[in-house]
Amino acid sequence: MFLENWKPEVRRHFDQAIRSLEKDNIAVALLNLNMVLSLKPRHFLARVYRGRIYLREFQYRLASEDFLQANKISPFRFTHYGLYREYLNSVTEGMGSLGSSMANRFRQSLQNPAPALEQLSDSESLEIPEQVESQSEIDCYLETLYSAEDMDLTAEEIFKFQNMGPITGEEMGQTDWDSVIRKLTS
Repeated sequence: MFLENWKPEVRRHFDQAIRSLEKDNIAVALLNLNMVLSLKPRHFLARVYRGRIYLREFQYRLASEDFLQANKISPFRFTHYGLYREYLNSVTEGMGSLGSSMANRFRQSLQNPAPALEQLSDSESLEIPEQVESQSEIDCYLETLYSAEDMDLTAEEIFKFQNMGPITGEEMGQTDWDSVIRKLTS
């Protein structure tokens, strides 16, 4: 067991996500992986599995974000598992010319890791890269700057997250999603 699964609630959700993936129940797996990442945003394997799900669903931008975060969390494991190929596929497939530019920079960082580490600190700035060609690409770039770590949760919300169990298919079926959407948008 990796240290990232040390907390029982994180381990519970992660194990449920893996079982759901084995049963090809993608929706439940994705919900549980999202719960893992809300409890522990730097969970390497949750990022990898969610990125793979996004690749299967042809959501390349989301997949590349998760792979990039996984690489930031543990560059050694990222390289050891050979995930750079999956990352490069997600970037080049989903982001057009911006993706090609990003893939080239990533390949360079694999060859020369020292400048890549310097660029990580620069990635926190709000500068839009010059290669961006459309408003949607700008929005994609800005969305990557904010993560679950940036969310301000109250003590009550943190307590609720820590006491929730794994999300099952039965719970998903019983949920009135229209009322959830109304609550979220009101």
